[in-house]
Amino acid sequence: MNRIQETYLQLLRQAIGWAVDGASEHSDKGTMHDDIEAIVQLAMRQSTGPLVFTQLLRTLPPTPSLIGQGSLEMQMKQLCMQNMLLQEEMKTVLTKTIDALSKGGVQTTVMKGFSLAQLYPNPHVRQWGDIDIYVGNNGYHKAAAILKNTWPDCPCFETEEDFFKHWNINVGHTAIEAHRISLAMTHPRDKRIWTRLEKEGLVTQSKEITIDGVSIRVPEDKWNVLLVLIHSWHHYTESRSANMKQVCDVAMCLKALGDRGELSGDKKRITEAYLKTNLRKLHLTQVWEVYAYIMVKYLGVSEEYVGCNVDKVAARGELFLERLLVPVRPIHTATDKKVTNVIVRKLGTLKAKIASSMTLYEIAPRYVLHAIVGQVLEGMGRLLQGEINRKWE
Repeated sequence: MNRIQETYLQLLRQAIGWAVDGASEHSDKGTMHDDIEAIVQLAMRQSTGPLVFTQLLRTLPPTPSLIGQGSLEMQMKQLCMQNMLLQEEMKTVLTKTIDALSKGGVQTTVMKGFSLAQLYPNPHVRQWGDIDIYVGNNGYHKAAAILKNTWPDCPCFETEEDFFKHWNINVGHTAIEAHRISLAMTHPRDKRIWTRLEKEGLVTQSKEITIDGVSIRVPEDKWNVLLVLIHSWHHYTESRSANMKQVCDVAMCLKALGDRGELSGDKKRITEAYLKTNLRKLHLTQVWEVYAYIMVKYLGVSEEYVGCNVDKVAARGELFLERLLVPVRPIHTATDKKVTNVIVRKLGTLKAKIASSMTLYEIAPRYVLHAIVGQVLEGMGRLLQGEINRKWE
């Protein structure tokens, strides 16, 4: 890890509110000045710009190179302000959306971005771009009709197919995603497990919170840890687009559990059993370990919170961190359109998927083997059901 990455992670750790001991603080302000442009660029790539900028602006004393019109300092302040204004705009859209769906009899739970931002010391500096609401299978078509009527002049998906993960409508700068399901799983067994967990976390055990006078439903806390982790991991496996903002989100979900007393006493055993059991069933234990390593070693999360000895996974954890900070995009092999034989074309697609999965082997080998089995079963299932040319989402 180079000096810029190290400084960036220290600033990020301070920004999310975990205690920082004196030894880990960056004391060489002159060196930080030399690196500031690179730190800013890294923070932007990791979708943590405003989070880190608030710390940079507080840490660095004014210098001629940073102050004045058009300076880097001014640019950071403007980006923080833009993020705050965008969030206020999105909050207005969210309020109107939830009100319309509620009046239409559709129960909604707000997932990911907006609800996660509330876990941070300063919600306004946590970036979020979409509004993700869960309406489930029963409310899916009804929600689409209501939102089309609520925002009649806004572009949206023309249909809400039953195999879509979510239906979208774009309201100004904001995309609203009405989710039929929270995550798309590949392995049939994973789908069955997640369907049960999803109902518990988003419906029966979801909770209501009030933000600035607006009441919204958000996921149950333990389930939310699983959602945020798996959502981030899917970003990584599918496009190598996972980032440190998502790792921070997992850390803040754990902090919320800790603040509520779910990670101490008898409640801690219940929480740990829930997470360990479901991570094991979904073959994500090794994935959890590399996220846990980064959270403990670089974001200040207590090792007691993550439930594993992160020193034992240091090699895999460091490799995963390196790939998050400097992502290597997977090479997608295009299907040969000249191949007309369906079986041959499907086999070519499966081969490419397996090759992509194998690039993850050094990070989470057990997950990779499970994923390959899931890809084979999914391909066979679609072929037998005649879903030859279906496009997912």
